[in-house]
Formats: sequence, C-alpha cells, structure tokens
Amino acid sequence: MTSGKAIARAVRAHFLIDTALTSIILSHIYGIPLPDEIENETGTNDINPANYINTDNTDINAEDLSDELHEADAMLDELLKGDISVEKACDNVLIDQIKSRIDNFRESHKSFRTSQLWFQYMDMIDILRRFIKAERTGNWELHLQTVKDMLPYLAASGHNLYVKSSRVYLQQMENLKTTHPEVLAFLQSGHHVIRRSDKFWAGLSSDLVIEQVLMRSLKTTGGMTRGRGMSEGQRAQWILSMPDCAEMNNALQEFTGVNYGTSDQHKEGGESRRSRDCQDLKTFLSFLISRSPFVEETSLRNIETGVSADKFVNVDNSKELGIKILKSMDGKK
Repeated sequence: MTSGKAIARAVRAHFLIDTALTSIILSHIYGIPLPDEIENETGTNDINPANYINTDNTDINAEDLSDELHEADAMLDELLKGDISVEKACDNVLIDQIKSRIDNFRESHKSFRTSQLWFQYMDMIDILRRFIKAERTGNWELHLQTVKDMLPYLAASGHNLYVKSSRVYLQQMENLKTTHPEVLAFLQSGHHVIRRSDKFWAGLSSDLVIEQVLMRSLKTTGGMTRGRGMSEGQRAQWILSMPDCAEMNNALQEFTGVNYGTSDQHKEGGESRRSRDCQDLKTFLSFLISRSPFVEETSLRNIETGVSADKFVNVDNSKELGIKILKSMDGKK
C-alpha cells in the first residue's frame, strides 16, 4: 500500500503536469512564449512574456489579446495581495473568456488522437482536484458529482468492483431524500467528512481518520494492543472512554500552557513551497515544450519515444468506452 506522503507527492506531480499542459495551451492560444523559450532566446528568465507576444499564429485580435492579458495580470496581483476573494476572481467574466478560448482550442484538436489522450488526462486531473476540494470543504453535492464523473474511467480501466460499489453507493445516496431526509440534511451540512479543526480546508475522509487516528491510538503506548487485551468489554471501555480522555488532555494542555496549534496558512501556500513548485513546473515545461502533445497529427503517438500506436489502441477514447460499459450494466444484477 502506498504511504500518504507518496500519494501527496504523486498528486502534486499530476497537478504540476496539468499546469504545464495548460500553460502550453495558453501559449498556443495567445501567442505567448513560455518562460523556458524566452530563457533560451535571451539567456535570462527574468523577462515579461507579454513583451514577446506573437499573434501571427492566433485568431485573436492583438488589441483584445493585450487587454485580456493586462486584465488577467491585474486580477492575479489583486488576488495574491488579498484585495479580492477567490470567489470574486472566479466570477470575473475574464475567466469565462479564457475557458471559452481553451474549449475552442480543444475542439479544434478533436481529430488529433494524441491531443485527445492528453485532454482526457487533464479531465481526469480536474476530477481529482474537484474530489479533493469536496472532501476538504465538506461539499456533499460536489462529492457525489465527482464520484459519478469517475465511473467511466474506472469502468474503462477494468476496475469492476469499484464501479459496482460506486454505482450502488450513488443510488443509495440519491434515495436518501425519500428514505432518510434527516440523514441527507446532515450530510449536506458538511458532515460527510470529519474535522479536527474549524479551518475551512480541513475536512478529512472518515476512513482516513479511522486509520490514522483511531487505529494509531489503539496500537501505540496506552492502546489496547499493549497488554490491555482485546475482549469485547475492554474494547467497549476503551472506545467509550476516548471522549473523556480527550477532554482531560485538553484541560492539561491549558493548565500547563502547552497547546498544539497550527498556522492559518496552509503549508502549500508558503513562499518556499511556491518557489519549489515554480522550479518543478519549469522542469516539466522544459520536457513538454519539445514534446508537445498538441500537434496536428491524427496518429496516437508516445511523446517521449515517438512510437505510434496501431488502429487497435483506443486509450484515447477511454471515457466513451467507459460510458458504453456503464450502459451495458444497466438493469443487471
């Protein structure tokens, strides 16, 4: 089983790759060279890419492009300074304009199989990002939607047990509005996750808390596996005494002045982490720039080796295949 730290590193890598791919797409759309390309041309990366705009290969009016870039730059500065909220930034019409241009770019590359494969990868990363957001913020509706969005990919990859279990889970949760409306209201209020603090981005999945908190305390010093025994009475006594032990622990911390606390700033939002992300992002960009998957070719190609797949390989249509598999499962036990 992969450890939590390894999973966190893998998720971070996927997010950085997604950012690099999005940067390449925006570079194509707006005619802006990427930082690595500017560095190769000028010998320095301390250059504003906006000074190197080239609209020869774009369908965008140069004046409109310049206005969009300056508006985006100003909005980013305000967001980083805290002058505007994330919600206000996301509601800005500029975001919709950029999304629309990306959608048009994807549509124009619909017939190119290599591009479609990487677009599909980006969609999967988006599902992962939204699922993490749902768990961290306790967003019940987003949780159900992301689980539903995962189903085609799980089916196409042959994870049949995950597909069956997830479908049953979604059906049961959809029926809560008629079978147990009070439970549905409880879940919609953010209680499908567990919180150990009152911070907004602090929701934890119940199985994670059981494994890392309850099971760890059970197996460490003072736990049941350290000589107390595992009879039914001992288990009940140990579990029922946990709330009182927690209260006593908090009281002793307050009495001694030794309290456990964390910063309001997430560790991934610190200056050192952002600097490291920027450097690692440049590493991914330097690899992908010369191997861009968004080329106008109909074959399905490995961007590293250049080997092309034959006509029997259909990995670039995983979502469509997964949807067909899900439809074939309808009405079956």
